[in-house]
Amino acid sequence: MSEREGVRGLVGARVSVVAAFAIALGGCTDAERASLFAYGDEARVVCYSGGNVIFDDVSTGKVQPIDGEGITFRSKQTDGYVRAFADCIVFSGGSE
Repeated sequence: MSEREGVRGLVGARVSVVAAFAIALGGCTDAERASLFAYGDEARVVCYSGGNVIFDDVSTGKVQPIDGEGITFRSKQTDGYVRAFADCIVFSGGSE
């Protein structure tokens, strides 16, 4: 195999990987894409009980679900690890 053929094969493999990634993202909803690329982004977490705010904090990074029962994140305010099991709204990637 010549050097030129090897370069063509490498370029072809890269194009294939980029195309596969683009197709995979094309099948995602806007929310799924935003979540996928939200790693490391701050988020505001506000939790409610009986219509009243019982918790209001900011994460240092992505907020993760806990087995469908709650959420977990590192607090920017306290630098502590937070696990919330309440009705919470997570605001990320823009204004709330």
